[in-house]
Amino acid sequence: AYDSTTTKMPTMPFGADTQAYDQVNTTEGYDRTIDEHPRDLPEARSMPVMVEVTAPATLPGGYSFEATVSGISFDVEVPTGGIEKGQRFSIPMPSSDNITSRASLPVGHWKDGICSCCRFGIFHAWLWMTCCCPLVATSQVQNRLHLNFIGGEIPSSSTSSVLRGQNIAINLVISIVFIIAIHISYSNFIQLSAKEAAIKLAIKLEDPDMPPDDPRLPDIENQRDFAMYAFAMFQFIFILYCFIVYFRTRRAVRRRYVIPEEFCCEDVACICCCRCCTIAQFGDSFAVCWRFI
Repeated sequence: AYDSTTTKMPTMPFGADTQAYDQVNTTEGYDRTIDEHPRDLPEARSMPVMVEVTAPATLPGGYSFEATVSGISFDVEVPTGGIEKGQRFSIPMPSSDNITSRASLPVGHWKDGICSCCRFGIFHAWLWMTCCCPLVATSQVQNRLHLNFIGGEIPSSSTSSVLRGQNIAINLVISIVFIIAIHISYSNFIQLSAKEAAIKLAIKLEDPDMPPDDPRLPDIENQRDFAMYAFAMFQFIFILYCFIVYFRTRRAVRRRYVIPEEFCCEDVACICCCRCCTIAQFGDSFAVCWRFI
């Protein structure tokens, strides 16, 4: 019992907060019940569900790859120290808020071979897209991987600000601008060459023994050479830009799904030999041929 002169506080559990108990008033009697249990203790947390993952390749610590469990894909971070190919390790299963259900994608290898671009038939839309509009086809893969228009990684903090179809619009505009520039420079080169040939032919017809000498010829030759150099420059820049986009996108797919190279400079060789087959290969890995954006 408590007397009016001495206050004897109840024994507190170890680690409890003193502010979580009712204050005892010893001057008004003993009609108030003392709460001997904290009111704001945190609820007990349930143990996370652990899943076992098999390493698709030898990877360093901190590397992330995508794992699939029962059709549910989520990112797995390699623990400190790295892992060996085939090694099994346990991780907590992410909550349903942090994972999305999607079609199972291959890890460690391509879904189809480099020469499987015609497996849906020669009239399939994806095949014609890779042949006629390879930059637009590549942009669809970039959208699925959350890459920018040149195949670079987009920070997770900026992903929400990227508009749907933004890469397609940018690469389509770039393609149109370069095609128009190449066409104009080539047309000027052809017209100036024809004009130069017509002047030389007229001089030759007037006097076969007289060398072609006309004050207009030097200016026409300079304009023709400038148009030829402009045509070559625009063509080279556009081909180089396309190569960089294809290479960086294919390398991003390879890095995301831990696909090793079968031989040295495989990506460069595939793009240079057959860009359509290369785009069709990494595009089919995401089933882009069934989903146009």
